Amino acid sequence: MPDESRRGRRQRKPIAMRGTKPVPGILSPVPPPTDEIKAVTKLFADEIKHSVVIAASSPLTEHFPKDSYASIMQDYLKKNTPKQTEIAIKARAFLTAPLAKQKMYFGRYAQMDASALKRRTPDAEAELDSAMTRAFESALKTKELYDKFGVLGKYKREAILKTRLKIDLSSGEFQGNFRTNYEFNQPEHLSFKWETSEPEATSGQWEMKFLDKPENEAKKGSAGTIPPGKFTIDFHEYFAATPPPEPQTVLVRIQPMKISAPPTTPTPHGATYRKSVPVGEPSNWVSITYIKAGAQTEFNLLPEDTGHYQHIEFFINRITCVKETGEWSGSDEILLAGFHNLSDGRIIKQGTWTVGSFDQGTTLPIPSNRPIRWTSFKLFPMQFPTGNLLGQEPVDNYLVAWPKAYAFTLILIEKDEGGTEEIVANVIIKVLDWINNWIEEAAGGIASSYLGDEAGAIVGSIVGGIVGELFGLFQELLDNCDDLIAQQTYTLWLESSKVSFIHNLPGYVNDLGNALGLNTPQTEFVSNPQVLRFEGGDESSGGIYDIEVFWKANYRYFNY
Repeated sequence: MPDESRRGRRQRKPIAMRGTKPVPGILSPVPPPTDEIKAVTKLFADEIKHSVVIAASSPLTEHFPKDSYASIMQDYLKKNTPKQTEIAIKARAFLTAPLAKQKMYFGRYAQMDASALKRRTPDAEAELDSAMTRAFESALKTKELYDKFGVLGKYKREAILKTRLKIDLSSGEFQGNFRTNYEFNQPEHLSFKWETSEPEATSGQWEMKFLDKPENEAKKGSAGTIPPGKFTIDFHEYFAATPPPEPQTVLVRIQPMKISAPPTTPTPHGATYRKSVPVGEPSNWVSITYIKAGAQTEFNLLPEDTGHYQHIEFFINRITCVKETGEWSGSDEILLAGFHNLSDGRIIKQGTWTVGSFDQGTTLPIPSNRPIRWTSFKLFPMQFPTGNLLGQEPVDNYLVAWPKAYAFTLILIEKDEGGTEEIVANVIIKVLDWINNWIEEAAGGIASSYLGDEAGAIVGSIVGGIVGELFGLFQELLDNCDDLIAQQTYTLWLESSKVSFIHNLPGYVNDLGNALGLNTPQTEFVSNPQVLRFEGGDESSGGIYDIEVFWKANYRYFNY
């Protein structure tokens, strides 16, 4: 667990009652896979298993496409050449089995030979693409499906923002830069760039509101046509020549418009014209702040809030062996692999962690090495006042509207001397790359049409099914192969990045003072720990392991 002695710690809030409904801030298991998700899993698994067996039965001189599933298996065999002949005999037995048995193992790839394996890519790709579409559509069967599995309606958003606005700083000191917030100490002409995927949109209307003025004083103007989706605002019209004593902030967004259908609207002179009317939802807000030179931006830029957290970290505190995988064997050597999905469905891969050697009752890592930061990401693309302290960490898509969901998939493996975890890891990477490309292409390369909970549930189910099929095959094909203990996917729901929301989740708040060097008071939120149980599914590999996890929100930022 995190250090209990940190100063400023608030009293821990209890975790809400665990029912079938996920609770914000609590890791919740994803719904069971739909039939369509099971179908795409089988397509993947059939192709992978057939490719692996073809490679195992072929001479090591056989050439397979680079980075194919067959080449992954062949690379393994080249490192284990003494076993190659024995493995090849077993592999040929799969390929010469009766047709019914081959179909059970390889599905539509039954009786295909090595040459067919190299020729079938286009058709197989199209079939897999269609199956993926059906799988995602099955998870998007809207309310009935989610009500069935208890997802709270108010924490479900059905679409990503289709219209996007950025401040265009493509000249001057910020050359090539597009941002969602900007400060100046004298009024400027600012350029803006917007785009939309609303099919009927032909133009846009910008809206600007002052945070310190009533809503009815909001200003509006033309944002031009789309394309090109460019316009400027002269802030000399809205700000005084001298900066105010306190920073003044305005928010700007775009409402996409379309030309209304006839009838047209008459003018006082008898002419008619076609009126522009709103279409779809407005864009994200961007913020512009007028501030004295050298002054510090006011923390409380958004009404009735105290800033936002912009960083999420996911930790593994301890792993405990409740039951070993086999009483007749020695200690379990445990590996942990996995990946996570951001709010737009993008997949972030993680490496494989060799946790250590376990007997029943063993807990690792040792206290002095806890906790292990498993993964982290930024909630929105902003830099800290002293620079970007987070390096190249993945950045979530700020165009996805709150609330958001993030999915974490963990795969627990018991490692033997066979080294099959390397094959599985490389296969998983290849599968995840294919799915990630599919998700991005499905949204025109801008952002996914599917949110993190949906994509996480689908990808987690697919990978879990494939991993199970592979380990089942390796049990028959390879000697002393590794055991899959379990794979599970959990979703973390967050309603907002606002401090006021995060601090009310189950957990506690640490006062960090200026420990992060950001020149502003800092806090961090630490969730209550959860224990996730991983239980093997059969007597031969069945082990039971408990993984204690928690998450943090930190790097509190005030200008968002």
